[in-house]
Amino acid sequence: MKRKTMISVLCAVFACGMFGIPALLHADDVITIKAATVHPMTHRLTDDSFRVYAKEVEKRTQGRVQFKLYLAGSLVQWGTAQQGVKTGLVDMVLPLPLWTHMMEYPITRALSLPFMVESAAQAALTLFKMYETIPEMKLEYQDIIPLGFSSTAVSNLHTKVPAPKTLEDLKGMRIWCASKVSVAMTTHLGASIRQTKTQDVYMALQRGMADGLWFPNAPMRSFKLIELISNHTMGDFYVAPHVYAMNRKKWESLPSDVQKVFQDMNLSAGCQAGATLTNESHWVIEELKKRGDTFYYLPPEEKARWKKAIEPIYDEWIADLNAKGWDGQAIYEKVTALCKETRENPYKPDGWWGRTGKME
Repeated sequence: MKRKTMISVLCAVFACGMFGIPALLHADDVITIKAATVHPMTHRLTDDSFRVYAKEVEKRTQGRVQFKLYLAGSLVQWGTAQQGVKTGLVDMVLPLPLWTHMMEYPITRALSLPFMVESAAQAALTLFKMYETIPEMKLEYQDIIPLGFSSTAVSNLHTKVPAPKTLEDLKGMRIWCASKVSVAMTTHLGASIRQTKTQDVYMALQRGMADGLWFPNAPMRSFKLIELISNHTMGDFYVAPHVYAMNRKKWESLPSDVQKVFQDMNLSAGCQAGATLTNESHWVIEELKKRGDTFYYLPPEEKARWKKAIEPIYDEWIADLNAKGWDGQAIYEKVTALCKETRENPYKPDGWWGRTGKME
């Protein structure tokens, strides 16, 4: 009887390996990844990226890895996500909003400079290529493991008042800013800065504390800002970098074959998140156009005026890198060359992307 039982077990194991069916796992064999998100439940990334990514990792590891998801800021918030993943409060953040700590990521910060990329899809590919080809950038990630670069959707200027069309129209406007880049842009463009916590921006607009805001196109619906905003100045102004980040000790505890699954998905995972936001941006804009919102697309000559006005932002970034002992100008030229390359050669959808890979 024992001989028959052993033969049956061996046959089952052989069948699992041959046909790709995972063998029955003991509880001790399962690797749990405690992963946190900060985006609202209604945000497109929650279902179309975070859950899809987790399921794909589970599938590729044949169930050895299981994600325990803590969604919508239930475990870490925008400003505490980095500390959470560094200390091991969470194993992974999907994604870590780097823009909340941009001064700690000086090379990565290049992609948050105005007018660098035109979409989140382009940003994801560019950030990956930057990490692969700019040695100094790797120094920024010694405390965490980057497992997929992405960004916010591209930000534009959305207003309750008529959409500003020229530099002169910005004078005296009160604009809500979420990041150091948007603060610097607002200053150099001659408008007035308004700031609150991200979760309080709706209230700031509702109470008339601001005339408008710099904000990514995609999450305007999930943050309910479309209830208050109906005018839009479109210039593809900037993105804010994100990264799928894992705690270093957790990473080092993983078997090498499991690490390889994550590494093999690094580029594709970031690009999938970028494509999700790019698609969502298109859907939101089309929805707002149908309801009658006003969209003003800056013509090239006016866009050039805005870029000229914010030149000090680029100069300050280059000077900051120089002060660290790096060649800021050379790195800037490298990043702009990569932006040109990724604009002309976008990443194509992969088979596991689900709905994101089927819609544009």
